[in-house]
Amino acid sequence: MGGTRKTELYVQSCLFYPIITITITITITTHNHTRKKTVRISAKIDANIRDLAMIGHSYRDWYFHSRDSIADYCKATENDRVFVTDIISIFSPRTQVSRNILFAKQYLETGKVSGCLQSRVIAADRYVQTGKYSGRKVLAFADNLLNPETSQLVTVDTHIAKAYGIGSDFSGGQFVAICRHVTQLARYAGLLPHQVQAAIWCGRFIRDLGRKPESLLDFSPTNEVIR
Repeated sequence: MGGTRKTELYVQSCLFYPIITITITITITTHNHTRKKTVRISAKIDANIRDLAMIGHSYRDWYFHSRDSIADYCKATENDRVFVTDIISIFSPRTQVSRNILFAKQYLETGKVSGCLQSRVIAADRYVQTGKYSGRKVLAFADNLLNPETSQLVTVDTHIAKAYGIGSDFSGGQFVAICRHVTQLARYAGLLPHQVQAAIWCGRFIRDLGRKPESLLDFSPTNEVIR
């Protein structure tokens, strides 16, 4: 009963929150030349995002469920959850979730990966050696998976960018605008930013791609690695 009520409140908040438009002006300096660039999220984009969030609202706890699946894998394989989550996150950019799982398991279980961008393997090797990694998407994704109860970061990948009408090579200003918009939606909905992002992401799979959203629930200890 409580879950039903929470869903009703979520849908109501998406229907009736004030229209959110965001304008960000950034300064770009190249070869001693400075120019201003304006990034806008319009009312039309806001309405599209609202629709996607409503369609995908039942998947809003994607990161909670994924965290639990990773924990099960770590318990069965006696791996550290932080280490495994970081490896998953490092292999996540521009990769389908199913292949993300495959690459991460290959690396964790064999130390090698086939069919993956070499830059991701280099980043994973560097992480093993230094404990450090970088990248806006990677850092946010790892934090969402490790700390879903408290994380305030927004994972912005190519699917989220396309939901906002932006290409895969989005700028820093566009990234900031998306994060601010998702965070404001989360405040109105009484949710965490990553829950709204997950709802938008899954809504895009359902409405625009016509298929069930992928999940890290398949990161199961019984799901054997393919070599």
